[in-house]
Amino acid sequence: MAAAVDDKDLKRCCRLLNYYTEGSVYKVLGRTYNKENAACLVHMLEEKRGKEILAEVEKYNDNCTPVQKDMLLFTVALCMKSKDSELKQHANKIFLLLCKTAKELFTFIQFHKKLSGDTNSRGYGRSLRRTLNEWYNRQDPMDLAILVMKESASGGWSHANVLRLAHIKGKSEGTAIILKYLVKGMEELKKLGEQPENVQKVVDYLKTIHSVRNSTDEHQVARLIEQHHLGKQQVLPALLNSKEIWGALVSEMSVGEVLENFNKLASVGFLEIAHDGSKKIVEMLRSEEILQKSNIQPIDVVMALSAYEHGKAGKVTWMRNEAVIDALNFALESTMKVNESNNTKSTNKRYLIGVRVGSNTKKSTVRGTQSLPSLVAASAIAMITARKEDKVQLVYFADKATELTLTSESSLKEISEEISKQILVSAALPPVGSGDTPKQPCDLAAPIRWATENSKKIDVFINITDSLDRTGDITPSKALMQYRKEMNMPKAKLVSCGLCNANMKTADPNDPRMIDIAGFDATVPIIINKFILDEC
Repeated sequence: MAAAVDDKDLKRCCRLLNYYTEGSVYKVLGRTYNKENAACLVHMLEEKRGKEILAEVEKYNDNCTPVQKDMLLFTVALCMKSKDSELKQHANKIFLLLCKTAKELFTFIQFHKKLSGDTNSRGYGRSLRRTLNEWYNRQDPMDLAILVMKESASGGWSHANVLRLAHIKGKSEGTAIILKYLVKGMEELKKLGEQPENVQKVVDYLKTIHSVRNSTDEHQVARLIEQHHLGKQQVLPALLNSKEIWGALVSEMSVGEVLENFNKLASVGFLEIAHDGSKKIVEMLRSEEILQKSNIQPIDVVMALSAYEHGKAGKVTWMRNEAVIDALNFALESTMKVNESNNTKSTNKRYLIGVRVGSNTKKSTVRGTQSLPSLVAASAIAMITARKEDKVQLVYFADKATELTLTSESSLKEISEEISKQILVSAALPPVGSGDTPKQPCDLAAPIRWATENSKKIDVFINITDSLDRTGDITPSKALMQYRKEMNMPKAKLVSCGLCNANMKTADPNDPRMIDIAGFDATVPIIINKFILDEC
């Protein structure tokens, strides 16, 4: 009997590390890291199973999303709070393996402090001090200088805070100089005389970054960015409205970083036809070699394309450049081919994607993004799935489901047009219910019912909606259970994606083959793929 409980705990642990929930809801926004939301980890630690937890952390570290990295860091911080000295020592080693950036360091320290429950602590325990000391001292001084100057503060923490609280001293001459600069500033560098060549290189780099961070001279900063391969983190925010600065930055940026900053590039006029910078971007987006090496996901391109085509993000507007739009469309097609061949292999499952968007008139963009419309998000999931998988069907639903055309060649525009026609049809349907708040028809069980009535063998149901209303006589979870029984498909899964909802509340929390996704961002297609491949 005990072995079954143990196995259940380990499965919950894996689910937590994969989806930041041991229950049924993956949240794009509003994640809270605490013991209450990680009860399975607490229970396993009480049962002396910490080594199993850390073994899973190591396994997931090889290929994790940024969301997962935070969850892994929290898990290691929790293990470090154990009274088992051997487990703490093992957790320290895993932390050094996990923590690659200063931001991750600050995230981990915040988790550790929160778990300590002592917000007024004036220092760290011996074990944590030793681990932090090793994190700063294990690296080559030049590599450390680049790392700490790239991100000097995050989440209310800075290197100066950490170094003071942990009493960290540099073991090499170069590291000692870096740490003194981080705590005391430029005055410490001014005291130095001539240093050995390798140490002088570090000193010169620190002085350069200090100069960039305090300069308002566009020409000087642009020149230093190009000379020292610097990023936007080192530049004063006021200078990020300069085309010249972005011209220097873009030369050092990956395609992924360009896409992340696409709205800003557009808003400062960098992508305008008359500006040479637009030609750099077009060339980058049209290079199959660059795209193949970049490992970006199709959804990253979709999000940049949707915002740019729209001509605004929030209150910021810009003039569209058709050459840039063509290049983004080229990049989208190219990344889907790359993903088909290299990254996201086919699951060989049969899919039914159900879409109900366009009914939420209060919010036109999805929760978790600035400017991605619900229609585009739903169409993108359908398109990406159809390119990757051989057996995908698409339906639009309101009170019932209607099958739409979807092939492996369907473009984002074609799918959006198909869905748009159904939005108009649904808008003419009468509201459901009576009283002051009648609801727009949105029966989340309709796609499952359609599959049952048409004897469709489906392994994965994906429902996507921006509606806040729920109608129908049966819940999606009950409809799925009936479908499994009637169609002899006991392992059929359900993914419910609420584009504008904090919590869909459609999945049965006790059924590991159901998951709700609240909101949308670039991690969602990855999470869906992980969930489908998960042999639960």
